[in-house]
Amino acid sequence: MAAELKVQKVLNKAVDKAKDLAKAEGNLVPADQLLRLPPHGVKYAADSYDAEGKPTKLADGGVLSKGQEKEVLKLHKKQQEAFAKQAAQLEATPGLLDAMRAALAALQAELRAVLADAPTVAVLSSEMLAQMEAVLA
Repeated sequence: MAAELKVQKVLNKAVDKAKDLAKAEGNLVPADQLLRLPPHGVKYAADSYDAEGKPTKLADGGVLSKGQEKEVLKLHKKQQEAFAKQAAQLEATPGLLDAMRAALAALQAELRAVLADAPTVAVLSSEMLAQMEAVLA
C-alpha cells in the first residue's frame, strides 16, 4: 500500500510536469503560425492567410462564417497573449524549458525504475501501470 501511494505521488508529479511543459512549448508558437498548424490548419485554405496569420477561407474554399471569424480572432488573441507571457518568462529565466524537461526526465526515470522492480509492479493496479506507460510514452 505504501509503495502504491509513493508511486502515485511520483506519477501525479510527472503528469503535471508533462502538462506544464506541453503548455509552455505550445505557448511558444507565434500567433501568426498557430492557425497554420494542426489541429487548426486542416480547417483552412493554405493560401488564405493574411499578414497576421488569420485565415479568410475554409479548406473547401468557402468563406468563414461570422462565428468562425469570431473563433479565429479569439484563438489568435489568446495565442498572442500566451506567447508574450511565455516569451517574457523565458527572458527572465532563460533555462526554464530545459529545467522543466530535466525535471520531467527525472520523474520518468523514477517511474522506469519502478517498472523494472517486479515486486513493486506486482502490487500496482493495472490502471496505474497504464498511466505510467502513458507518461513514459
